[in-house]
Amino acid sequence: MKNEEKKRQIIDICKKEIGKRIKVQTEAMNDAQDTANKYKGAMESRYDTFKEEAQQRRDGHAKQIDILLKQKSALMNAGQSINARAQFGSVIETDDIIYFLCFSISDNEMRFCGKELITLREDTPLGEAMKGKERGDTVKFNGYEFTIREIY
Repeated sequence: MKNEEKKRQIIDICKKEIGKRIKVQTEAMNDAQDTANKYKGAMESRYDTFKEEAQQRRDGHAKQIDILLKQKSALMNAGQSINARAQFGSVIETDDIIYFLCFSISDNEMRFCGKELITLREDTPLGEAMKGKERGDTVKFNGYEFTIREIY
């Protein structure tokens, strides 16, 4: 399989994970709004009314949805090019793991072509260690060492 096709499939996996997170946040946002709508009484917390607290929770979920939608959009841009050096949007293959430098997408294990797929931001310590590296370079991080087999 060509690198362009692999990258497209990895981006599709990531978009599906983001879609799952959007669904969870949307359900939580709707539940918070339903809670606020059902409020009927004078029960108040120390600072805000019960209804206001529910609406603040709803707004928090809405902000998370907005962030996730922006990440999904950024994934589309990341798939536009094949990179020779590790940077935002690069897929970095090692013997055991495939890294996708974008942002952290899921805490759940993701797999691609029989390898673990890890998404991470380029400003994390491991992302910083990989940034600017090329195919064949060795990355040393926290006593762990690996060779980059492929970048696309």
